[in-house]
Amino acid sequence: MPIDPLWAVVLALPHEAKALLPDLKIQAETRYHASKLYEGRYQDKPLLLLQTGMGPKNARRAVEFLLAHHPVTHVVITGYCGGLVPGLKTGSAIWATKLISQKSGLDPIEPHINGEDTLQSGLRDQGLDLHLGPLVEVAKPVLDLEGKQGLFRQFGAVGVDMESFSVLNALKEQKNIASLILRFVVDPLEENLVDTEAFMDEQSGLRPWKLLKETFRNPKLLIDLPQLDRLAKGARRQLKKALRFVLTQNPGPGA
Repeated sequence: MPIDPLWAVVLALPHEAKALLPDLKIQAETRYHASKLYEGRYQDKPLLLLQTGMGPKNARRAVEFLLAHHPVTHVVITGYCGGLVPGLKTGSAIWATKLISQKSGLDPIEPHINGEDTLQSGLRDQGLDLHLGPLVEVAKPVLDLEGKQGLFRQFGAVGVDMESFSVLNALKEQKNIASLILRFVVDPLEENLVDTEAFMDEQSGLRPWKLLKETFRNPKLLIDLPQLDRLAKGARRQLKKALRFVLTQNPGPGA
């Protein structure tokens, strides 16, 4: 007897979660360390939304908690990323064909979901600027041109994030779970973003007093932060559009 699909959307930041939360009829909410797990219904289907918090450690711990409590069948690993190659723009989507960790000693891993061609074609039909290629995970933000170019030279990746490898690594022993990694570019290759880590809390929310202190030290934040918000909102619009399509599909289990 076939099992009804149970989708989980995994992302890191509250700002990313806003792409889905307004349309999710929340039935339960659980906090676990830096993560937050929402259980609800989306388009009248059960859905889990896991907000892991930023970074590899938080991502892996949150996913292990998710798998211990829910019989997930499909996982979409999503959220923002940085672009490492020319031609990507804010809002471009990266379908990760392979995940690489900057941390030495860890082999690359690949996501698996049936019907990839159909899903990719459908996403393009939604108007997404879709690119396929490897994604590299780092432990600290890489926000400047020189750092991004260095990652491309070392790993050949098209995009960079801080959670996808760790999420998929936690999933990889669950052979029946289909996985799709779809990240959205906030900062293209040439864009230098401000580092917000100094005034973010464990749940990746703003610490107002820390932000005020940093603004006194660096008044340029008054220009940089609105620019970052504008770029992130552009990426989030495309994320929302993609989820509306992907979560209506039933592509079967992972290969």
